[in-house]
Amino acid sequence: ARMERSASESASSPDSDKETGKTRSRKGSVERWFRHLFNKTSRDGKKSLPKTPTKNLDALRRPRFQADTMKVPRSPDSPRGKDKQNKWNTQSAQALSHNVKRASYSTASTSPASSPTGKASIVRKRRGRKKRIGSVKLDPELVKQMLGESGENPLLTIQTQAPTSPRGKRMPIFAPSQKRESSEPKLGEGTQQSDRHSILGSNTPESQMSSYVARFVLERFTRNLSLPTEGECQTFKDTAVMIADVSGFTRMNESFAEVGEGGAEKVTKHLNQYFSKLLHIIDKHGGDCVKFAGDALIVIFKEDQPYKLQTYVDAKNSQQLLSKSEYTAIRATQAAIELSNEPAYVVGNVTLTLHTAVGFSDIYAMHLGGNDGQWEFLVAGDAFRQLSPAVDASKRGDVVATKEVWEKIKAHCRGSPVGYGKDGMFKILDIVHPVEILKNSEIKLKPMIAPVISHYVPIPVKLKLQDGVGDKWLCELRQATSVFINLKGLALNRKGCDSHFVIRRADSALQCMQQIIQKNQGYLRQFCVDDKGTVLIVVFGVPPHTWENNPYRAVKTAMEIRDGLRKLHIEHGIGIATGDVYVGSVGSPIRHEHAVVGDTVNASARLSNKVESYEIWVDQRTEMKARHRVKFEFVKKIKVKGKMKEIQVFRPTGFNRLAALEGKTALLGRQNELNSFMMAVLDAKKGKSTAFWITGDVGMGKSTLVSKFYQLARAHFRSFYVAGDGATKSDPYYVIKKLLLDVLELEGKDRKEREKIVVDIIEESRYARKLLPYGFLLNSVLGLNIECRLRKIKKNKLARFFGDVPEAQSSALDTNTFNAQTMKDMDKDGKKLESLVSCLIEESRIKHGRGCVWILEDVNWYDTPSWKLLTNIRKKLMEESIIVITSRSEGSKKKSKNSGAEDDTESDKRYLSMTKDLEEFKRKGGVHMHLEGFKDSKNTYALLCQRLGCINVEKKILDFVHKYSKGNPFLCAEVCRTLEAKQALRFDHDEKNRRKGLCRLAQGVNLSQIKLPSEVRNLLSMRLDHLPATELLVCKLASVFGVKFDYGALFHVFNLEGGGPLNFGIILKNLMEKGIFMDMRGQWYRFSSPMLQVFSFV
Repeated sequence: ARMERSASESASSPDSDKETGKTRSRKGSVERWFRHLFNKTSRDGKKSLPKTPTKNLDALRRPRFQADTMKVPRSPDSPRGKDKQNKWNTQSAQALSHNVKRASYSTASTSPASSPTGKASIVRKRRGRKKRIGSVKLDPELVKQMLGESGENPLLTIQTQAPTSPRGKRMPIFAPSQKRESSEPKLGEGTQQSDRHSILGSNTPESQMSSYVARFVLERFTRNLSLPTEGECQTFKDTAVMIADVSGFTRMNESFAEVGEGGAEKVTKHLNQYFSKLLHIIDKHGGDCVKFAGDALIVIFKEDQPYKLQTYVDAKNSQQLLSKSEYTAIRATQAAIELSNEPAYVVGNVTLTLHTAVGFSDIYAMHLGGNDGQWEFLVAGDAFRQLSPAVDASKRGDVVATKEVWEKIKAHCRGSPVGYGKDGMFKILDIVHPVEILKNSEIKLKPMIAPVISHYVPIPVKLKLQDGVGDKWLCELRQATSVFINLKGLALNRKGCDSHFVIRRADSALQCMQQIIQKNQGYLRQFCVDDKGTVLIVVFGVPPHTWENNPYRAVKTAMEIRDGLRKLHIEHGIGIATGDVYVGSVGSPIRHEHAVVGDTVNASARLSNKVESYEIWVDQRTEMKARHRVKFEFVKKIKVKGKMKEIQVFRPTGFNRLAALEGKTALLGRQNELNSFMMAVLDAKKGKSTAFWITGDVGMGKSTLVSKFYQLARAHFRSFYVAGDGATKSDPYYVIKKLLLDVLELEGKDRKEREKIVVDIIEESRYARKLLPYGFLLNSVLGLNIECRLRKIKKNKLARFFGDVPEAQSSALDTNTFNAQTMKDMDKDGKKLESLVSCLIEESRIKHGRGCVWILEDVNWYDTPSWKLLTNIRKKLMEESIIVITSRSEGSKKKSKNSGAEDDTESDKRYLSMTKDLEEFKRKGGVHMHLEGFKDSKNTYALLCQRLGCINVEKKILDFVHKYSKGNPFLCAEVCRTLEAKQALRFDHDEKNRRKGLCRLAQGVNLSQIKLPSEVRNLLSMRLDHLPATELLVCKLASVFGVKFDYGALFHVFNLEGGGPLNFGIILKNLMEKGIFMDMRGQWYRFSSPMLQVFSFV
């Protein structure tokens, strides 16, 4: 009523009172109304808000009320009307802040989890300027009313102040105001869609994700948003294909890798500057960069591009009409010439140069794969066969046209033959009749396209974009293992690739490889057709696919892919190399690529080209790092392009599980653990069993200690060893299978012999009558074909499981008809399979008449069914035996109470939850050994003397090694090896003992400039790679400040990078619990190790 009365009075009264000379302001009426509304006093004398604060604010924004009381022009679209509207809204906000600041009120039953109350600031925006109006306590309901139902008011910005630190201290705010986050849903959040379109190249989530796929894919999904259900192919007639090969990548990567800190950022900066120019020229000529094939660009010029009828004057001085195919070929040639005319890009002593080649044929755009929702886009055709000799024939700054291209452009260009003209290729000199070029049209992207496009985006990029961190933190120089697969048998670089047989064959091959790569947790970098043929690149060592045994995983993956492709009768060759690579996002806003380039990838490509069919060749570095698990044989020394010296080549011949246990590595500082195990061996001889559970971080010596246990025990007992592997965690009962193959000595026997041995053991046991009918449950574990002898299963039950089964066959069913669901239905609690495995182990122990030593290493990587079964049969294993279990420290770490859904990362899912099992193990009398680093420098000193073969070590060397290794034995040995390789050490000769004396630092050596070995870098960076995206962002930002950093400064930078202020305290606490950050006095924190700061920054 008061609002209506005020509105009617203001509408009837004049704007000015001539008698008093006072002007009635619009602001005054609004302020009076708010003062009356908020200054009411309750019965207890406290000022509070009314229970229903107002449709009031919505009424104030109503156009009718504004036009009547404030004399705003009724046409809201006029410039004056908009200015009046903005002025009125600003004054209303100022009045609201002025009056609300005087009122103190509390929130009625507001859940802090759902809508936390905090301090905020109201900021006035007007004509591009900001001014803080006032700081008030805001209730969530009041904020909602102020912003309206849309959730956003363009004239108001709500700035949430900083949260408290984990210790309860408040952090100062540096910026006077912050922009409110956009109300648009981020990728991966909710399903709300908007009618807004974004343009490719703009700074929107849809545009950022879409820049990682080709225009082919975007155009396909702008017409139809449904994903392919199987292999799909689309044919484009008369298409020009250009390959622009860049030289100098490898030298630039190597030069910046020597810089150390900041080297990756510099590589990214120069690559983006160079590629932005190239991609702008390609887009200007209407080209589509479909792939970044290593250091080359594959560009397509389609015939269906916008085309204008153009004419030219021929040699007979007559006017001719330019055909569409000629126009396409000339357009591609013009783009190639402009690219080649670009000046060379010089970076220090490195020069990036370009040479191009152009081909012409029908193109086949394929969508293949789809395993686990990851699709690959592939462009094939005869043009790639044409380009193979053309790319090799082109030199710096050249544009070489194939025979097919020259036939279409020879009347419009001048050129000279290449290679005496025997292949019909010509080097283009200039274009006589240039054509008018048309730029690529803009692609409008709807928000609903982002979830569809994500199936084509590389996994590392997709994870960063979905977490809201962005792709600018992807660049780094790191060690990785590259697997290069040359699929010679697919032959997609020829005509007729659109046949149903070729598509199905290529799709089957890719799905087979995808399954193996995903099982071994590798990164499928690229699947493409280029001038070298059809290739697939897999990388191990790129986040989040980083492990301490990357070379072993790469070799294992290659061997499984070889077996899978051999079954499909697809000829191929595989090359593997290990070394430093550049990993990062390169390109421009309209086209990006997640690149993995370097000499290592080039070396693996050279090996795959020289290897024989169905063979695998690895370099010496990969062989050295994987020999503890894989058997290799030397092949020969070969000369490859880009290498001055010949490289040694090895061939994997099989797996060697016990090689790691037969090493002769010295063990220091673990004498108490060795004594405990020797006592356990003596007790086992007397019939007493003992169980050990060893935990520790990577490099603490768990494997070395287990190796000593094994060597001590095998002289007295039968010893069995099974190591966990993340690549086999998805394979149910893999560990049980390996264990039974050793216990029953089934290795090397065929299936029939295995079946006979297993059935005979069950029949001779005292449980034969109960267990023999369920012997078929071992089929899926050991790969057998034992008959089902369950007579009590009725025919209708069999039919439900296996289809219609005749009565005559109801007692004998093939193992192929049994799947995991069938076993679960017949053995719901797993007791039958547990009894069968226990029976086989017990009968084997009785047969040999002595106990055993069971070594279960890295149980955090065991598959869940195997670990559950081993836990249940532990009593059977421990009879007159010794059990040794090892696991990571992460397995026994309790999860933070404050960790939410954001902390539920892939790294947490990889480790089994061992907390309850370890506590139960201790209650039942098990011995828990937790290995830590050397606390003092005495053991580090002994390790250095033993490793260097000297009597004494200079103190500065000892302090350097102990500081950077933090007492980790593995890191100590690796840092010592690096100092030797860098020739940073010299020795005094001890003539009396005829050995090295004191180890000194070489003259002129600065220890702070020593680059640590790649093994150390990988071990430390792996701790960071498996962190959630926001925690990794905090580590990278903190590393910029140094080893020590201020809480407030880090919060300010983190908020500017879009991390969000509310999560910062939780993230910091999680990093402290994980041992990455340490708390200091006051506002200061530090990295737990200087090397963690270094690798966070790199």
